[in-house]
Amino acid sequence: MSLLDKAKLVVTPTAWAKGILYSVKPNTTDGDFDFIQTGSSYRTNSSGLLEYLPKNRIVESNTFTTTWSATNLTLTSGQADRSGGTDAWIFSKTGASARIQQNVNDRNSGFQTVSVYAKAGTLDFLYLQLNLSTTRGAYFDLSSGTVGSVGANLVSAAITAAGNGFYRCEVRFNANLTNVRVSLADVDGGFSNSNTGNIYVQDVQLENGSTAGTYVAVTNRQNYPVINYENNVGHFLLEKASLNLYSYSDSLETNWSASGTNPPTLTAKQFTSPDGRTNASRLEFPNTATASALQQGFTHLNNFRHAITVYAKSNTGSNQTFRLFGDDASASAISSVFTATNDWQRFTFYFTATSTGTKQSGIYHDAGSSSDLQIFGAMVERGSTSVNFSATTYIPTGNQTKSRANGRAHDAGVGASGIFNDSEGVLYAEVGTDHDQSFRSIAISDGSLSNCVRIQFSTTLNQVIANVRAATATSMNSTHSLTDASAFNKIAISYKANDFKLYVNGTLVATDTSGTTPTGLDRVSFANFNNSNNFQGRCKMLAVFDEQLTTDELECLTTP
Repeated sequence: MSLLDKAKLVVTPTAWAKGILYSVKPNTTDGDFDFIQTGSSYRTNSSGLLEYLPKNRIVESNTFTTTWSATNLTLTSGQADRSGGTDAWIFSKTGASARIQQNVNDRNSGFQTVSVYAKAGTLDFLYLQLNLSTTRGAYFDLSSGTVGSVGANLVSAAITAAGNGFYRCEVRFNANLTNVRVSLADVDGGFSNSNTGNIYVQDVQLENGSTAGTYVAVTNRQNYPVINYENNVGHFLLEKASLNLYSYSDSLETNWSASGTNPPTLTAKQFTSPDGRTNASRLEFPNTATASALQQGFTHLNNFRHAITVYAKSNTGSNQTFRLFGDDASASAISSVFTATNDWQRFTFYFTATSTGTKQSGIYHDAGSSSDLQIFGAMVERGSTSVNFSATTYIPTGNQTKSRANGRAHDAGVGASGIFNDSEGVLYAEVGTDHDQSFRSIAISDGSLSNCVRIQFSTTLNQVIANVRAATATSMNSTHSLTDASAFNKIAISYKANDFKLYVNGTLVATDTSGTTPTGLDRVSFANFNNSNNFQGRCKMLAVFDEQLTTDELECLTTP
């Protein structure tokens, strides 16, 4: 029997939905993890591009209640929709300038596309408008399926038949987006007319990029698991809470300033960035007698570690150099020289603030040479006073800073039978964690600390702990020093009465031959029993076995 056949629960980066990490085995909801995370995330998708999650940046994309404001409209749900269901709404105009609108909180620049599905009712025209501007709006004739008047400051507009009389109407925009408005009209240009009437509407989407992709329904922008890719191999990404303290982080245009006797020149949104849009900028440092910089101020905290990251590549075909800096370019807060090649790379620099206050930070270049760069996605994070603080994935910002909460996955198997065995078993994970030196756990438990099997990463750098508790007594508590906890390590704890083992990367590294096994095991979480000490890092696979594996099987399971 293969190891896959023997496993009772297997989770890999295969499938997810809002609030759920799906198990591969069992192929039922019994093995699914609940997923919680407040805030949006970027991931590197299977094509190697940064991708915003969830893709649809509209909140309540087909609800039109709390986050939308309506003017001179009556909204009625439960109407026949484009797919044969009843998810459409009828928008009934009761006066002039009838519309719904939503302010966009996660503002960013670059190419963006807004789309909505609509069908003619007693009125024929829909007016899709951005930023409350007549130069950024387009009319759509829902009776003929054609585009009407288009504002001068839109990139383009399009209409496509979508079934059951509905059309998908879309506009493309290349600037900071603050507001989306869906309006009714009787004729092209007739938004402000006072006549009454109705049209059918459903499924509004705002997405990064210059084309309208597959619609993604969004009620709120929380609890979307992240499946990230490195070298075309996927993993779950469970990240710690963080905050990008820079504003306008994509193109480094607004709120950024150039300094120096002969300062650098920024030409915004000239190139395709790592997220596939034309929102990377050109940064040219001239050859001068003094150093120069592109910078933005943020609040530094004395003695706290900070991490600055930016994506950069050469704009010339040959290697280009630059530095990163913080703390007003104090001596200890200027990085070593970085080399930008013809490929996009993310560069990271850590520094400790020497005092509290608003200070400048950003991209720095030495005197005596020039440099020509493409840049994108600047981020600065504040850690703690710990030296071992790790930067997280990119958080895009617009006109304000932006945060992301902890990602948590927990309570798979609760209420299921046939997954866990109190008498014997194996907990296995292929994971890499950060260097923040805080307790992080992956645990099978009974919902308490009394009975559990835990893989833990401790406050000691690169240390992993195998911990087994039975009726509050400790049956195993063995430590092992990893070469690098941030790299992927294959770790397995095997438990059976008086026979406890810890395997790491194909090697038996610890044993305990005295102790009893836990009872009442009924769940597995990327955390302790109470969702404390949440695991933060990357996971390619987690598996639970209800029997103790042989030496050969444990070696096979954990060998890289």
